[in-house]
Amino acid sequence: MKILKAIVLVLGVFFTQMLLGQDVKNQSDIIRSSFSPGKYTVVSSFYETKEMIIDDILLDKNQPNEHFEVIFQQFPNESTKKDQYFPDNIAFPATYIESAYEGDEKDQKEIGYVIRKGRPAGKKRMVFLNEYIFLLDSWENKDSYSLNTVLKLEGTKEENDSKKKKKKGGFGSFLNKIKEAKVKQKNGGNDTREKLKKEILQPYLDKAFEKQKTYYAQWIKNPDHAKLEQYLKDLEKLMDLSIRNQNEKIKNSPEYKRMKAMHAYLDGKAANESKGQVTIYNKTGKDIYLFEEGSGNSSRITPNSRISVNCSKNYYYNFNPNSSYNTQCYSANGACGSSVTVQ
Repeated sequence: MKILKAIVLVLGVFFTQMLLGQDVKNQSDIIRSSFSPGKYTVVSSFYETKEMIIDDILLDKNQPNEHFEVIFQQFPNESTKKDQYFPDNIAFPATYIESAYEGDEKDQKEIGYVIRKGRPAGKKRMVFLNEYIFLLDSWENKDSYSLNTVLKLEGTKEENDSKKKKKKGGFGSFLNKIKEAKVKQKNGGNDTREKLKKEILQPYLDKAFEKQKTYYAQWIKNPDHAKLEQYLKDLEKLMDLSIRNQNEKIKNSPEYKRMKAMHAYLDGKAANESKGQVTIYNKTGKDIYLFEEGSGNSSRITPNSRISVNCSKNYYYNFNPNSSYNTQCYSANGACGSSVTVQ
């Protein structure tokens, strides 16, 4: 059995290396030929979830007919949040990065679709390869990142039909469930991710980023490609100017000025109120009852709690609100804007 496992492992590595030895494909070509929207089973993950969803694969509005916009739900059972992933390179994407289109609907209609760049865009990435989807985070470069999840498309029709036949097998079905449970338990840990990273993901990233450099260097020599890249750069600048101008318009608007004035008023009011108050802390370990001089009403302060009161008055406390014996804890104007502690 051990010999058989070793042979299977060697063959797996061999075929993986043989595939990678072929001309490496960019991510958009891989998506186009091998992936579609649907539910993907978690092979191994940091997170306790069984499946994640590729909600849709749309044409990238930044470069139609060339690349894609992948709509992804990482936790479909817990949240409706959907993330967008885009190619990391205009010519030869080696990964897809989490990002978004810049601007509002008006900007996008007037200028076009611009993919957001810079932090935090690019920290989370996605790689489609063979039958797997690799989810990466904390990305710095191809040699510095964290692999947090590996996904696999749920079974083909033939595999699902085979599972249905096994269910009819009585005790055999029971044994199959035990085997499946053992496989899931074995495949769920970090060892599985590290194995897939070492044997499949990292060799691809090494080759893909190397090819990205050489492919782009040739690609950009084409005048049409150079025009396209300059056009996309122009869109970025125009979008940035539009957003900046919009921010300036907002700041110069009467509504914004009234809002800032209100904030200043509230801040000043709070500061003035704090100057006219004293905070009394209760550190006695018991409830105390605080009385303002000349008043028969008390305020209860529970242990380790506090209360803020007018600092121009004298205050007394006791442990029984009905007692006539009071102890003075604060003298008028003695600590305005500060605090006292009853111990």
